[in-house]
Amino acid sequence: MKNKTALNHLWSSKEFCLADFNDARLTKRCIGIATGILDNPSGSIAESLTKWKKIKGAYRFFNNESVTNEKILSSHIEMTNERCQMEKVVLVAQDTTELTTSPKKVSGAGKIGVGKSEGFFIHTGLALTTNGIPLGIVSQKIYARKAETSDPSRNYKKLDIKDKETYKWVECINGIKKNLKGVRVVVIGDRESDIYDVFRQAKDLEVEVLIRVAQNRLVKDTEDAEETEHLFDKVKKEAIVTQYELEVPNIENGHKKRTAKLSIRKSKYILLPPRSRDQKLPHVELSLIDVLEENSPKGTEAIHWMLATNIEVNTANDCIELIKWYTQRWKVERFHYVLKTGLFNVEKLQFRTKEGLSNVLSMFSILAYRILYLTYIQRESPDLKATEVITSEECNALKKLNDIENEKELTISEAVRYISRLGGFLNRKGDKHPGVKVMWKGLKALHFVVIGMQLSSKNN
Repeated sequence: MKNKTALNHLWSSKEFCLADFNDARLTKRCIGIATGILDNPSGSIAESLTKWKKIKGAYRFFNNESVTNEKILSSHIEMTNERCQMEKVVLVAQDTTELTTSPKKVSGAGKIGVGKSEGFFIHTGLALTTNGIPLGIVSQKIYARKAETSDPSRNYKKLDIKDKETYKWVECINGIKKNLKGVRVVVIGDRESDIYDVFRQAKDLEVEVLIRVAQNRLVKDTEDAEETEHLFDKVKKEAIVTQYELEVPNIENGHKKRTAKLSIRKSKYILLPPRSRDQKLPHVELSLIDVLEENSPKGTEAIHWMLATNIEVNTANDCIELIKWYTQRWKVERFHYVLKTGLFNVEKLQFRTKEGLSNVLSMFSILAYRILYLTYIQRESPDLKATEVITSEECNALKKLNDIENEKELTISEAVRYISRLGGFLNRKGDKHPGVKVMWKGLKALHFVVIGMQLSSKNN
């Protein structure tokens, strides 16, 4: 099978074709590198591309001054925008992950955590359908922590938001407004994004947000009210509007699989600017959805989410819909898992400059989206034709391996089951869905089966 007929090459060609490096040869090389890594995602450029000429070309590409992570992402973001146009509502989950480079010395790296560890942070805005199928990256910032960030002599609270590390949450909203046109977007964030400036920017740009509350702020009932009270006290006074059962999956070092019975309250409030800031800053009208698990199992921490939003919340169904949307937030954490440890192991990359490392991280991020998409699409659309996701040659190979009639058209659900078996998935009664690693072990094995069948056909 020629590389140009492979789905990975076709996908890479579409996803990276608009990347403008002022040199068509660099765009072609970008597509070739992406195809090679998707064919064999192992976390090492050398292991993925295998041939010295291709490996050398890849390192030259990522270290080329004409190549930037913004240019690598630009084509993918345009394709993401196209995919988003097909949706009535697009969720954008944003989150940050650490990337440790120690003990390697990488120019431009900064302090991470406690001790002497160095590295970078990756802040990503990942677009999703309301059912949690990844659509692509719409915003990403790769940065090092400035030395002065942890300087105790500075009055951090009085700094302008643009001088704070937390500005990344605002920048993501700016990027979403710029990159996603003509579609309803809801930005979802965890407790770290519970920042006045995030809500203020969302109001100014008319972007909808859904953010888990961390701070028990002083708030007002209405714009004209003189008295204030703490937000958590305010919501406790509200009556339960409905109860809802949520299926909680197994999470390593977290909640165990169970059905959680949730009591839901709602309230409206006026968010005031921080007291350390100019009090002439605008107030922001928000709604709060309080989600509390009743009678959680012994030894299990009860679910308790307070979700702030600028979306109109009038009914119990409104609350439930927003809670369902919020449960998709963890997909961005899963994305970072695929990028860091689940498949690509980017912390092992051998780059000595921030520029080169940022470039390869941006490409690997796009490929991580692709892998995450393939993992989840079969769960939400099991009857989709398999040829929409894998090549016809790969479908034929799966049929032969599993003694299936050639005329039968495989669904994506059937294909994934056969592929995952090649990767070691046992498919036992209690095994629900294959994970990222086993899927891509299976796809790598299938890749070699197809090559073997083609060689056999040639010899005959």
